[in-house]
Amino acid sequence: MSAYECLVNVLKVPEEEGNPTLNERGERRAEFAPILSIDLVPGDIIEIPNGLKMPCDCVLLHGSAIVNEAMLTGESIPVLKSPLPFIGGTYDPDNDKKFTIYAGTHVLQGRPIGNSKACALVVRTGFTT
Repeated sequence: MSAYECLVNVLKVPEEEGNPTLNERGERRAEFAPILSIDLVPGDIIEIPNGLKMPCDCVLLHGSAIVNEAMLTGESIPVLKSPLPFIGGTYDPDNDKKFTIYAGTHVLQGRPIGNSKACALVVRTGFTT
């Protein structure tokens, strides 16, 4: 279990009668809802807000983020994280570090693209980070 706990916005699909995941145009419908970070599991998609101390390891899917990894690496200069490119292949935590935001890092700025929020896929939680 993590010693740090916070509220995190997780992408959730609303549960309704009929076809709950599609809107009137046939597009998948979902919205962000707050949960406690101790309830995060790998596979959750979370919003990356400014000022968050990351409670999990995650890979950036959309937008970018400026993070302070000083507590992990000792480097005092903030690092820019960019979204994982969707060009095929699989995510490799060792080779895809520039797309990964690690637990314990401080998000200085989550940078959305357009009207969409900066978001990331949770890959590790708790003691596995």
